[in-house]
Amino acid sequence: MKIICDLSGIVNYNQPAQGVRNIKNSGFETVFIDLKDIYMSSRKDKEINLFDACRTVAIKCKENNMQIYGFRIPCLQEDSSEFDLYQLQLQLAEEAIKICNETDSRYLIIPPVYSTQPAANQWEVNREYYIKLGKKAQENNVMILLENQYRTYNGRRIRGLCSDEKEAAQWIDKLNEIIGHEIFGFCMNTGHCNLFGKNMQELARTLGSRIKTVILQDSYGHSEGSLLPFTAVNGKTSQTDWLSLIRGLREIDYDGGLILDIEDTAAAFSPLLKPQLLSLTKDIAE
Repeated sequence: MKIICDLSGIVNYNQPAQGVRNIKNSGFETVFIDLKDIYMSSRKDKEINLFDACRTVAIKCKENNMQIYGFRIPCLQEDSSEFDLYQLQLQLAEEAIKICNETDSRYLIIPPVYSTQPAANQWEVNREYYIKLGKKAQENNVMILLENQYRTYNGRRIRGLCSDEKEAAQWIDKLNEIIGHEIFGFCMNTGHCNLFGKNMQELARTLGSRIKTVILQDSYGHSEGSLLPFTAVNGKTSQTDWLSLIRGLREIDYDGGLILDIEDTAAAFSPLLKPQLLSLTKDIAE
């Protein structure tokens, strides 16, 4: 398996050089970029261009001989205008596909477009969206990954699209059938699984070879967190069922990417301690 470091919480996107060097010196050779941080900065400061900033980070990675495994575009479910939401998310996804091609990155996590339609109609809402992006991804040698989602409703977190493994499998198989090639796969997010007590072994068993990437993040299960694995503990017991995950991945002979998302843990650490934290993170993954 390929061990990958998520830049979130570690790299300052305005001045990425030091963070990238720390990751490289810790033994990581591959990184993952979540565009949500750059996107939020660009919304606060209109002078920041989302994709120029992303390219700056990509250049620093290349200078350090580090491969960019993939990207994730932000989920815009909180936006109030459905039409603007669709167009904006489509634009972000299309630009991200271009960046994947420019940086020789294979994978792009693209969340679905949320709407006010009933859950049963979400497939129809997203069908043309994903087909259009799938054709563009095929032209650029990029694989689009669907991720088990959650969403907020009246301040509560509820299951989102593709949180059910059977639904996710149906979506992926149908989209690949329409495109005519294996352009769509699945990203398994352990933190999202933990929010609802999802059996990760069963999820892995059902999705099988459709799983191309696994995001490792720990949490306490009542809110999303991006903690170092095995650090969310209560009463001397881990709050994430890591054994279920390990058994599931072994059962399907998983040999894809493991993305370490430790954003919250890394953000809480002193800059002086981050090199040691990153070394420990890599050791845990291995």
